[in-house]
Amino acid sequence: MRAVVCRRRRAALALLCAAGLGAPAALGREPTPEALARARALTARAAGALAAARTAEALELTTDALALLPDSRNARRNAALAWATRGAEALAREAAPAARAGYEQALELHPERLAYRLGRARALLLLGGLGAAEREARDALRLDPDHVDAWRLLGDTLERAGRLEEAAAALGEVLERGVDDDALGRRVTVLGRRARAEARYLAHSTGHFEARYDPDLPPQAVGLALTLLEDAYARVTAELGLTPRTPARVVLYPDEEFRAVTGAHSWVGAVYGAGVLRVPMRNLERHRETARRVLAHEYTHHLLYERAPGLPSWWHEAIAQWMEHGDGAPRAARETEERLAAALARGRLLSLEELRSMRSLAISDPGVAQLYYAQGLAFLGWLHEEHGGGGRLTAFLLAFAERPDAEAAAQTAWGASESALYARWAARLGR
Repeated sequence: MRAVVCRRRRAALALLCAAGLGAPAALGREPTPEALARARALTARAAGALAAARTAEALELTTDALALLPDSRNARRNAALAWATRGAEALAREAAPAARAGYEQALELHPERLAYRLGRARALLLLGGLGAAEREARDALRLDPDHVDAWRLLGDTLERAGRLEEAAAALGEVLERGVDDDALGRRVTVLGRRARAEARYLAHSTGHFEARYDPDLPPQAVGLALTLLEDAYARVTAELGLTPRTPARVVLYPDEEFRAVTGAHSWVGAVYGAGVLRVPMRNLERHRETARRVLAHEYTHHLLYERAPGLPSWWHEAIAQWMEHGDGAPRAARETEERLAAALARGRLLSLEELRSMRSLAISDPGVAQLYYAQGLAFLGWLHEEHGGGGRLTAFLLAFAERPDAEAAAQTAWGASESALYARWAARLGR
């Protein structure tokens, strides 16, 4: 959060500086004194809006200033900065299509700005564009070998591509340039561990999964894990009526190695990240049903990332929980809703805006995390109860894939916007 605030202050300061530079460098005609004064006033107001995180207002103000001074480089750059801020905010929510649109608008106005190219590349990475993101990062490093954001982007891209040693080296370049980031240091260490561990792993393809596993694992355990993964594939794709475009990558670890390379707690059943499903091979035969649920949950994330890129995190978790519970999902949702009614009475229910702005992995407060997951499952259960069947959920995902807007996709699937549906559900809880 502190980094976001700092970026907003820097953005606002940039606008204020641009507003006070005198007559802007023009591409054609000179502006009138009246137009210049009005544009300066609009830019100053836009700076205040950006500092207060009112990005939509800043966009409107900078667009008005640009209409007054269409030939002004400063006006174009100010409008680009507002669009880039919108892109950055969307990236923070992992709303990749909106982020890409924001940065592309910024680049139309200010195509020389390297930071906007890297922002667009990050959005493309979230959308699965590994090649485009790597090319953009390497192009940026040819222009500026010390650009730490380009090194970060390259490292993230290489990790998602499974090139772990290269990823660790790229992220290490960030630390070499004096960046003080303990979390990044730990990540580089973990990437090194993963690279060393997985270098000796065996590979096996099932058609729907590209698996790698420790050769010392018992063959029957590996076979059971792959069977449970195929079960997850069959159940999730049948329920959602969607299939992924590519096989899922999965790595099967001995328990201790899983914790060492992921940093996960001992109770974590599996994790999905950077395009890979990572599974600890604890006693699957004894805990088969738990493993079945966990793998269905994590596999759902893979399918959603592929078929509905940019889907908000809270929808991801709601749908993954629904798939996890299988036939028992409606009952689990009703029981969860009963508990949430008490939370609402205490004024603790999260608003839709809060849910939209959160990413599951970034929530540090256990109480907030519990509400976040519970509200998603209960809301989805209410939609199922009110409108019935998984066909509507499939329609929502297909509509979102075509146009990445949850409000519009909900309107297509359920006949009302996301906001209206959420308000109805919350009102029912309060009765």
